[in-house]
Amino acid sequence: MSEMVATKPAIPQSGGSEPLLEVAGLRVSYPSRNHEGERVPAVRQFDLRLAAGERVAIVGESGSGKSTVCLALAGFLSGPGVAIAANTFTVLGVDKTISTTSGGLPRRRDGVAMMFQDAMTSLDPVSTVRSQFGAVLRAAGFARAERDAQARSWLRRVGLDEAERVLRARPYELSGACASA
Repeated sequence: MSEMVATKPAIPQSGGSEPLLEVAGLRVSYPSRNHEGERVPAVRQFDLRLAAGERVAIVGESGSGKSTVCLALAGFLSGPGVAIAANTFTVLGVDKTISTTSGGLPRRRDGVAMMFQDAMTSLDPVSTVRSQFGAVLRAAGFARAERDAQARSWLRRVGLDEAERVLRARPYELSGACASA
């Protein structure tokens, strides 16, 4: 069984002058429910520069836009009338400039990942774990024949020895079951 191998150059660990991620002037707004044609700003002028070896925490009150920022940067924020723009957005030196009012961002943005706070509400409850793993592995360039082997390998690496059972399950079916695996 083969291990997952990165297909892109390794991310520098430290010392580089180019940031891993840089965003300047990120703005996100939604259409107003009460006033047609008006917009409700969710994020105004968010800036972040992250160098190799650095870690960052985005901290704020509930409703302050932390998740909205992360969803927009990862390419997961879309929907009718969602407006997302940034003056600058680069990942590993590649321009990923955001500007949309159609909600047409890609579902996944190369080089950016997000760890959700609550997996039970972040995973699709009607799709199997296999199909959700498969979507991620397909986007990462794995052939169909490799996806199941990779998924089983990663489940075993995190201590889930009954990988096939987990792959057949839906997320809500694993509540408590993974702890006994």
